[in-house]
Amino acid sequence: MDSQEYTIEEEEVYIIGNFLTGTVVNSEFKGSYSIIGFEEGLPLIQINDETFIGEIDSSLGSSMIFKVAKEEGKKTLKHVANTSRVINFTGVRLKK
Repeated sequence: MDSQEYTIEEEEVYIIGNFLTGTVVNSEFKGSYSIIGFEEGLPLIQINDETFIGEIDSSLGSSMIFKVAKEEGKKTLKHVANTSRVINFTGVRLKK
């Protein structure tokens, strides 16, 4: 097969994550994470040592996503994207 027959498309998707339980609630996220099952409609995310199961929802209207930028010693907000996709996460305990 010729490599010209294949194309790889990447899409950047922004989603709001609401964490209803766990230590990431009301805190700034710092650490490693892994997410699976998003395309199947049943997302699981592991943040550090905690695991959460998600339910995909849509918000009424659009949510704006900003990132904090430092300019000349001042913190400013920079608009990154708009989204209407939301995942509500609840903490779970995994058993073997």
